[in-house]
Amino acid sequence: MNHKFSINQKLKTYIGLSLLNEDEVDSQKEQIADFGSKYELHKIDDNSDRIYYWYKNFPAQFIKENSKKSNEIEGTLKSVATLGIIIAFLVGVIIASFIFSYDGTVPINVLSVITFFVVIPLLLLLISFIIQAVYPKGIEEYYTPINFLKRKVTDKITSLYPNLKDDVHSGKLNEFNLVDSKPLKLYVNKVIQILTIAYISGALCWMLLNVTTTDLAFSWSSTLNVEADNIYKITSVISKPWESIFPTAVINHETIEQTQFYRAENADLIERSSGEWWSFIFLTIFVYGLTPRLLLYGFYNWKLRGAIDSQITDKEISNTVINYLQKRSVHTPDKDVIQKYPDRKITEPPPYENSSCIIAWNLSDHSEEKLRSNAQSNVLKFINLSNLDGQSKLTDKIKTIISLITNNKSDLIVYVKYWESMNKRLENILKIIANEIGSSKIFIRPVYDSEDEGELKKNKTNWRARVDLLNNSLGKKIVFFEHANAVKLKDAI
Repeated sequence: MNHKFSINQKLKTYIGLSLLNEDEVDSQKEQIADFGSKYELHKIDDNSDRIYYWYKNFPAQFIKENSKKSNEIEGTLKSVATLGIIIAFLVGVIIASFIFSYDGTVPINVLSVITFFVVIPLLLLLISFIIQAVYPKGIEEYYTPINFLKRKVTDKITSLYPNLKDDVHSGKLNEFNLVDSKPLKLYVNKVIQILTIAYISGALCWMLLNVTTTDLAFSWSSTLNVEADNIYKITSVISKPWESIFPTAVINHETIEQTQFYRAENADLIERSSGEWWSFIFLTIFVYGLTPRLLLYGFYNWKLRGAIDSQITDKEISNTVINYLQKRSVHTPDKDVIQKYPDRKITEPPPYENSSCIIAWNLSDHSEEKLRSNAQSNVLKFINLSNLDGQSKLTDKIKTIISLITNNKSDLIVYVKYWESMNKRLENILKIIANEIGSSKIFIRPVYDSEDEGELKKNKTNWRARVDLLNNSLGKKIVFFEHANAVKLKDAI
């Protein structure tokens, strides 16, 4: 199954989910469960990829309508960006046509070229970093590109969802995590890099065209009292990145001295200008003007992809969809695991300690009371953990559990859905805890509902095999699977 998704598809899904009605999802929960089982979405480890696949392929009419509107909103973003790119490219061409203008009387000033296409873009980049560092929040109010795109998105949402108009303009749409979301801000930053790339590319294209078709003459001139030696030192430092690869693009001291131009002297143009500057100017613009923006574009593209993945799985509606997708996704035992660890009589777990901590893995909040009563010990802490928890939140909860277990010499009981297998994230959590709790024990107890009783035997072998593998990797028998203590819980999900 191909579940690689482009950043555009991810963005469309993010926009669509931000404006999706949860009642519509609830009305299709049986169909979503069947869809998850049919396409075996439990085999996709990443929850965000499950959501992308479901949103792209689920045949329900409400998803098709939502997807159409999502495409229009994403299209608005793309249209604004495309228009901006065209304008930025033309601006670069127009400015270059003035800066590289040569009528045979006054040579092109190298310092002017570098100022407009290297110094100013780098200064703007530095200023943007300083602003973001000083004003990490709230700068959007003064940042025209972000405000402009936010207005465009807001207008498009209100045109597609008239019933949300009051919420949009009153700021309540924030709860949809779209207009003021981190992905939108990263998207704007990414577009800004593209605009600068277009601007500098326009200048480079114009320069190459003129160098190829005309005979340009370059010199350098400044009202300030600048010595040729100083210019030589500056150009030598600038040329360091390419001096060994393109030695002809390094300007020597003699050329610098010969091409210093004074308007007042009315010197011979041929003696005071040279075409040798063009390769140095081109590479200077490319390396110091274009390359930083290309790197930042890649960085923001990477950050945008990660932000969408993260915020997709943080959405409450995503949690609902994932639970429905897994409802009928009963995991058949892995053949290689069963062959290596066949079903057999398992040694009874050692006696329980007087106290325990509980982890409810991917279970509903209202399951706590029944699970506490099943623990058969004094429960020190009950914690719900989920595949959807962010890493920092997960880390804090794990530290709390480890601290309680080690300080009280208690056990850990982990309640899991019987119809799910032990995924990589749960396995890693158990390994972290097992390596920190010394001689304390971990008991895994399955939870099932009325629909799953017939599947208990089928899943028992797989869970036991996985637990054996986990103990082998730990080098000690510390994790025990308690099929006999399975809990029937109607509202497990």
